[in-house]
Amino acid sequence: MSGSQARTPPRALASPAGFSVVELLVTTALVVVIAVPAIARLDAGLGRVRAEAGARQVAARLAAARAHALSSGRSTAVRFERSADTIRMAQVLDGNGNGLRTVDVMSGVDRRVRRPVRLEELVPGARFGIAADLPAIDEESGLAAGSKPIRFGDSDMASFSARGTATPGTAYVRGPDSEQYAVRVLGATGRIRVLRFDRMRGLWLTR
Repeated sequence: MSGSQARTPPRALASPAGFSVVELLVTTALVVVIAVPAIARLDAGLGRVRAEAGARQVAARLAAARAHALSSGRSTAVRFERSADTIRMAQVLDGNGNGLRTVDVMSGVDRRVRRPVRLEELVPGARFGIAADLPAIDEESGLAAGSKPIRFGDSDMASFSARGTATPGTAYVRGPDSEQYAVRVLGATGRIRVLRFDRMRGLWLTR
């Protein structure tokens, strides 16, 4: 072979499929830019799902207590038991026919018929709480962030009688962010309602 061998000009780095490394990097960056807002929206959506699921778990516990009172002919309640950093729900039954009283629960006369359970055990990410300042449902004044989330009088018991009446009140449930729900019991009928706070409109909406 005469003369020097012709030198092939260097090629751009390329993948086996024919894309250059630069093109792959640009494509990856675009995917990340598009995906991040979508992931954020998905995470917010999951927070709302957890909050509503938590509220519905509370409503289900209250409905079970109401059904037990009607079927057994004895007052039954969901007692919200506070500890240092959480609140447990326990179903208790009137043991002496004089209604449900804290002193009787503490002495064992009014006994628990279901073990106490934390809402976080039932729905991870949901808990009792007031995430931000809210207009009240039952009270005339508003609710301050971090204030008492269980509002069933001084006893913290949502009690249902064999006649179908109940202790009126509200339990406030929040999600991992600022999603806010409430579970309300109506006194005259014992009806249980789940509500969601719409922050855009500043209103409580029935679910």
